[in-house]
Amino acid sequence: MNAGASKAITITLAPGHYALVCNLPGHYGLGMHIDLTVSS
Repeated sequence: MNAGASKAITITLAPGHYALVCNLPGHYGLGMHIDLTVSS
């Protein structure tokens, strides 16, 4: 994708706790991560 572009996806997740992280070098340390909780 080009800079400034966006894209939407739909996924089905089981209830639980997930960690979304950017795995590019140094990005996690810059705060590019978030916790996601899926409830039923």
